[in-house]
Amino acid sequence: ILGTASYMAPEQIREGVVDHRADLFALGAILYEMVTGAKAFPGETPADRMTAILTLDPKPLAPQVEGALPGLDAVIRRCLEKRADARFDSARDLAFTLQILVQAADAAPSSAKTSPGIAREARFQQLTYREGEIGGAKYASDGQTVVYSAAWSGAPYELFLTRIGSHESRPLGLRDALLLDVSSSDELAVLLRRREMGGFIHLGVLARLPLMGGTPRELIDDVYQAGFGPGGKIAAIRDSGGALRLEYPIGTILHKTQGWMSDPSVSPDGSQIAFVDHPGSGDSAGRMALVDTNGKVRYLSERFPSLWGAAWTPDGREILCSVQETGGSNAILAISLQGGHRSVLRTPGVAGIADISTKGDVLLASMAIRMRMESGTRAGSEVTDLSWFDWSLARDLSRDGRHVLFDETGPSVAKPMVFVRGTDGSPAMHIADGYGGSLSPDGRWALVSNAQDATQIEIVPIGVGESVRHSLGTIQAQKGEWFPDGKSLCLIGYEPEGRTRAYRYDIEKRTATPFAEEGVGRTGVLISPDGRWVWMLGPSGHAIYPVDGGEPRVLSSLPAHIRGVQWMDDGKFIMGFDRGLIPARVIRIDVESGSSEIWMEVRPGRESGVPGINSVCLSADGERYVASYLQTLTDLHTARGLL
Repeated sequence: ILGTASYMAPEQIREGVVDHRADLFALGAILYEMVTGAKAFPGETPADRMTAILTLDPKPLAPQVEGALPGLDAVIRRCLEKRADARFDSARDLAFTLQILVQAADAAPSSAKTSPGIAREARFQQLTYREGEIGGAKYASDGQTVVYSAAWSGAPYELFLTRIGSHESRPLGLRDALLLDVSSSDELAVLLRRREMGGFIHLGVLARLPLMGGTPRELIDDVYQAGFGPGGKIAAIRDSGGALRLEYPIGTILHKTQGWMSDPSVSPDGSQIAFVDHPGSGDSAGRMALVDTNGKVRYLSERFPSLWGAAWTPDGREILCSVQETGGSNAILAISLQGGHRSVLRTPGVAGIADISTKGDVLLASMAIRMRMESGTRAGSEVTDLSWFDWSLARDLSRDGRHVLFDETGPSVAKPMVFVRGTDGSPAMHIADGYGGSLSPDGRWALVSNAQDATQIEIVPIGVGESVRHSLGTIQAQKGEWFPDGKSLCLIGYEPEGRTRAYRYDIEKRTATPFAEEGVGRTGVLISPDGRWVWMLGPSGHAIYPVDGGEPRVLSSLPAHIRGVQWMDDGKFIMGFDRGLIPARVIRIDVESGSSEIWMEVRPGRESGVPGINSVCLSADGERYVASYLQTLTDLHTARGLL
């Protein structure tokens, strides 16, 4: 027998099967000793202490200790259970519970901290244990059943059902479906045939079906998110020609936006819809907004670096949301209808609000999120991990495939930062603040967008030189690409009250000339080697637009989820890839005929929790790639006593 007598788990002493839960027992004994000054299992000799572990329970914590941190006694006792299967399942679960206890104690009034008789104890229970991403989770009407959609171990999304107190989940028999909401009559709203559009947006077909399964009844297409209101009416965020609009009920437009919006949640009385307003395309920064059934919008919060989720408290007085701040601090906030907010829970990791039951229980999604960046070759050489911080999004690759332009916009940075890094894995070089755009044809300059003011762009040297800032007047720039002459840019942006347009921007003259129809370019642009044509996604699908004016040529054979990568030097072929899929097929498209063939496949080095590839950049010869993908690993927890 190996171990220290006062801290050995019963299964160690009995020479039984030992695993990580023996360490949790030891940690519980140490925590008890730290807060009491006495051993949990005292005795004069090692044999006495080992006997105490097998036969006795530790004394309860003193009232002043439990009063300072309500719930600590229960946590320690769970660590010190005689049976291993009665303890916490993992150290991560224990850490999460301790973080919540500390947060609850910090948020409680001073009188509650010193008087255990009036302190509320939050109780948490883990519901899921598999590795992967959970796309949506909601309580059923009984408050004891939880429905969720998950992509486990790289498989497609599937609907599952579990019960509070159960370790098992039952599949509902519907795959490739993302859960959006559950009504008060236990009807499900799901998203079918989901297709990635980029910038956090995915669109699909909204459908309804009973909780216990059946054939989905399809309603409308081009839906991003949706939620039930009283009587089964649905609030939906839909795409219309590249712009998102909020409808409630479906068909009645209450709000439109040039940025994007998320998380529609109808108030208990059905009179208002909460949603998160994100002013910047592809940026999760946002503020909580409220719109009534007459279309009047008001904003309830400041702009947070990252804001998502909206769940009404049962009394309709507050809206819970998730906020991630600079440095990785995460909080669940309760925002009042008057605009103030209070902290409900604060953790070092990411804890997202999923739902609130009619009894006030809270459904939380504990997430580990990271945007990874990797490099490989068409020949199938070993993949190199080029991730730098926590949100490494590849924007462009030099023609020789030796350097990648990327930006970092995650919670690890105080403001968006642009870097250049060698694909050989050499350290990254910070060249500017903002969002990365593209590299100039000679590789000496990078186009960078201003994170605070979208009417400002900057041309930044990769090596020696000085940055030059350009003001675009009223044009809000979203994306940009260099024309082959290196003297002008193709910018995608919009002006007040307008939709996205393509502009040719003369760098020397500082003038912007629009071309092509409105509603184009939301997924980027590809410019022909002679600079006469631009390939963009428009209202009618993928099309090739003449820069000097004229009618576009629509490539009707290409689906909308194909994302352009580059126009090859011979001018005959365009490279694109399947965004949002694994593996992502990189295809070579014939410009004249529109026919395509597979060029290579890109597969992430870590597939669990990865729904698809977000970006692919290619070298000029198409032989080397750099790809970025979002990895999200999620566990569901239910919390009682937070509100």
